[in-house]
Amino acid sequence: MNDAAFIQLDSSKREIAGLLQNLSLSRIEALAMTCLIDGDSLTSSQIENLTGLRQPEVSVAMKPLCKKGIVESWDQKISKDRGRPRRYYKLKLPFDKFMRNLENDISAEIECKSYALNRLKQICT
Repeated sequence: MNDAAFIQLDSSKREIAGLLQNLSLSRIEALAMTCLIDGDSLTSSQIENLTGLRQPEVSVAMKPLCKKGIVESWDQKISKDRGRPRRYYKLKLPFDKFMRNLENDISAEIECKSYALNRLKQICT
């Protein structure tokens, strides 16, 4: 990961983003999700400022995370009379629960691939 992409993330959050990226998330998903691990709800603009991502990248990152049920989003008007609403994001599950789910998914994938490798060995030898 390019350190220039991190504007306000501390070293532990930079490491978390890198590890998430190594496990299964895209770079932009990992960066955006890292901002939310403390349980706070953040606006798209706040995520942009923390990560150095552009607004379209934040939207692209959050779409699959929302679809998978990891992140929830909602719009909130700043003023009743005018202006665009702000888009807020928050983790749907506590981060430790997300990690347990990720661990289970990875373990199942490893088991499936291990079975396939062992079966190939049986067939080919």
